Order: sequence, then structure tokens, then C-alpha cells
Amino acid sequence: MSGFGHRFHRERIAGTIAVMALAIFSLTQCRMVEDRLTGVSVQQLNDREREGATHCIIQCQTIAAQAFIAEAQLVAANLKACNGDPACIQAENARHQAVVQTILINLRACIDSCHRQGGGDD
Repeated sequence: MSGFGHRFHRERIAGTIAVMALAIFSLTQCRMVEDRLTGVSVQQLNDREREGATHCIIQCQTIAAQAFIAEAQLVAANLKACNGDPACIQAENARHQAVVQTILINLRACIDSCHRQGGGDD
């Protein structure tokens, strides 16, 4: 593979990581809103519960960010080890995409677990 091909893969990986990092950190800007359909108000939550959910979400994001960093290092090493072999590169790209999807699914599940959805003592 030419130098351009290696540079393209590195740039693609760097771009993917940048987009994922932006998505993770943009989640910190999410705010809970009132659920008017059920009549439950966020105002009813005490400060401790809100702080706990925020802390939980930050932990989820930190874990995902660490997983993305580790995956970025692994995919870079694996692509280098492919030494330009197209089949190896294709297999590594497929593996990488599967891992990225798993990290994103786990992040969403983690964040969802930070909220008490459907719970309560009615």
C-alpha cells in the first residue's frame, strides 16, 4: 500500500475518534426535562438524585472515552501489522466498526441505567 493509503487510514481513524469523542462529550450538555405526559416533574427530584445521575453519566462517558482510546491504539497497531494487505485491512476495519458499535451501545445502556425510568413509589 502506498504512503497515501496508510495516511488515509490514519486520518480516517483519527476522524472517527474525533467524532466519537465529540458525541460523548456533547452528552454532558443533555438536560432532563419535565415529563408532562405522566405529570411527573423533574422539580420533584431532590438535588442529591440529580447530582447522582450527573455523576453516573460522567462515569459512563469516561469509561466510553477510555474504551475509544484503547480501540484507537489497537486499530492503529493492527492496521500497521497488516502491512498493506487489503484482506487484512478490510478485516481489521470490520472488527473496528463492530467494536465501535459495541462501545456506543454500552455507553447508551450505561447512561440509561443512570436514570430511574418508569420507577417510583406511586
